Amino acid sequence: MQAVDVAMSNRQLDIWRSIEQFREHRAAWDDLWLRSTVVSPAARSGPLMAWLEHFAASGWIQVFAVRRGQDLVGALPLVSSRYRGVLPVAGLPRNSWCYAGELLLEPHDENTAACELILDACRATRMPLLRLENIPLSAPHWRTFLAVLDKQQTRLTRKHTFTVGTIEVGGDWEAFQNRCSRNHRKKMKRRGRRLQRIGDVEFNVYDRLAVEEVAPLLHRGFKVEHRSWKGAARSSVLAAEGLFDFFCLQAEALAAQGHLCLSFLSCGGEPIAFEYGWLAKNTYFSCKVGYDDRFARYSPGNVLLWRLLEYFHGVAQVDRIDLVGPLTESTQHLATGCYPVGHVTAASGRKGLVTGGVLGLLSLSARRSECELPSGLDATLTAGP
Repeated sequence: MQAVDVAMSNRQLDIWRSIEQFREHRAAWDDLWLRSTVVSPAARSGPLMAWLEHFAASGWIQVFAVRRGQDLVGALPLVSSRYRGVLPVAGLPRNSWCYAGELLLEPHDENTAACELILDACRATRMPLLRLENIPLSAPHWRTFLAVLDKQQTRLTRKHTFTVGTIEVGGDWEAFQNRCSRNHRKKMKRRGRRLQRIGDVEFNVYDRLAVEEVAPLLHRGFKVEHRSWKGAARSSVLAAEGLFDFFCLQAEALAAQGHLCLSFLSCGGEPIAFEYGWLAKNTYFSCKVGYDDRFARYSPGNVLLWRLLEYFHGVAQVDRIDLVGPLTESTQHLATGCYPVGHVTAASGRKGLVTGGVLGLLSLSARRSECELPSGLDATLTAGP
């Protein structure tokens, strides 16, 4: 571990350069997550370690940790990748399958100083670019970080890529149904009746699993996903070599800390829809959904979401559902809030024509812009996870 002393509000920056070094500080990391405004449990140490061990075990890892005395008050995990397969960049633990890790900041601390220390450390790396993908642009911690980037006049591009919907739940389920269109309510009832004619319809939620119970139930769920169009397209979890092993690691880490939530819709004793979800800080994250293509005409994924909405209206520990991915036609009319997700690319370590040229090209297609609500969306802008 490298320690960098900086006479800045009595803060010190530590750099952890391996998974083993990160593992030594798991308790402090999770304590900072609990105090921070970050909601997603994927930012906790267990899911982050699962991602690093599976996708970056032999790669470049640097975790910047800011301490005030013995207390961790800021942190940012970075791994290496190649932008468009060519230029090496430092970025958050992200890929097309899953994300992990986040910028963590102590909410009552002087966050500007922590961000300045982290950015100074980023510039000292060998990576020419810092590329932060799929970050919630309106979240308070990222707004602070980006404000420091702007203040330092760092050359950067910022692009809003999609909008995530959120649904406020809790209280009166009948009132929520009445807020939805009459046509949608009729569709949900009609689909439920049609499924019932085929066989008994069951809805099950598993949110208190022991670690040893996770793997078989998770495999059962991803078998449902594999029977959808994703299986035929070889884009399901079970179709990708070794990917189920990663999701097992992640799910077991989440279950160990009470964050895992698996739900099933069954018909005639056979699961026809599955959702892989997370629970944290009064929020449910709808991460992955799969359904059996043989029942596609009944929209089992939408029926499962409707049953989950009813379920969470009766659970005091949950007051918001985060739909995680881009809003779709089937979820837009349910959303009561939304937040923008985007990419930020900034000059990091090396200076010169290559970095400047790449940022120049990126700036042609990425403009700084505030989130615009999708057309027809009756929702309010929220901070994100």
